[in-house]
Amino acid sequence: MSLTSSLRFHRQNNKTFLRIFMILVLSCIPGRTNLCSNHSDTRSSLDSLDLEGYITFDDVHNASKDFGNRYQFPPLAILHPKSVSDISTVVRHILHLGSTSNLTVAARGHGHSLQGQALAHQGVVINMESLQNPDIKIYREKQPIVAG
Repeated sequence: MSLTSSLRFHRQNNKTFLRIFMILVLSCIPGRTNLCSNHSDTRSSLDSLDLEGYITFDDVHNASKDFGNRYQFPPLAILHPKSVSDISTVVRHILHLGSTSNLTVAARGHGHSLQGQALAHQGVVINMESLQNPDIKIYREKQPIVAG
């Protein structure tokens, strides 16, 4: 095999590889319809929701780490719901945004998760402590009654 035929063979293989690579790269683009989305669009859409509670975007430090400081992932926002309806509205809104938003949701109580379960990296953390229900009272009579 001469040097020119060997060189021609490698050029042909490089061109074939490049074509296949470009086809693979370009075939992935249509699946991502929202390539230009950014956090400011998502932030403004979350901020425009009609809620009884409120959403914070700035003071997210406390919700960005787990109980043992093992994992640290800052969320985009923290929802402080006043009702279950607030949670439903936000989750429905995130589902409506679709998978291209890459938003995740995590419920956070007292932050006692040890493996990062209550963290939502660049997502929405729902602060469950802000849901203040009335105290539950149990009346022990013939028929026990639970009142709230």
